[in-house]
Amino acid sequence: MFVGVVIEAACTLLLFGFDEGISAKRQWDIMIATDRASDAGFDAAVANNEAADANERAAKLEAANLQLEAQIQPRRLTPAQQRAISDSLASFSSRVEVELISYSFDAESRVLMGQIRRALSPPMLVLDSAGSIMPILGIPLCMGVNVTGSNDKLVKVLTDSLRDNGHLEVNNDLLPLNSMRLPISKGIEVTVFVGVKPLPK
Repeated sequence: MFVGVVIEAACTLLLFGFDEGISAKRQWDIMIATDRASDAGFDAAVANNEAADANERAAKLEAANLQLEAQIQPRRLTPAQQRAISDSLASFSSRVEVELISYSFDAESRVLMGQIRRALSPPMLVLDSAGSIMPILGIPLCMGVNVTGSNDKLVKVLTDSLRDNGHLEVNNDLLPLNSMRLPISKGIEVTVFVGVKPLPK
């Protein structure tokens, strides 16, 4: 009987040791798995941050490209904008003479001037002097669209309409160049000088 007790105790000790070994291995495996999960979580966080940075850089690049595209795009009036400008001038007489002027070297302004002419006629009587102006040394170039004349009401309405409906940069400065040329008609009440596209601000 004593021998049986000893054998039983020995088996118990061996079983305990075996269980301890299994338990220790399990703990080790759990620890390794936890470390790997932690590393994976860290890598995922880094990847997410890098992806967010890449998206932000892409968004900034797209915005810069759109801004550059807007700067280099020629000035144009859509058919809807031309109709809006024409409608704003409906109250004026069709006998009002408006002269359109552009530089001889600037194709972009000449195309825009053609669109402004379509917006003004009707209702205006438009006199076209496209490409009639040469730049003169010592006189600054006309930038944007310049509207001047003796008919103050028409000057204001046309200025506002070109600016608000056409989204053009318009001013009313009396250019030295205007005073150095003879008008093509004595009845001209408003002169629209379509100058070069303004530089981006």
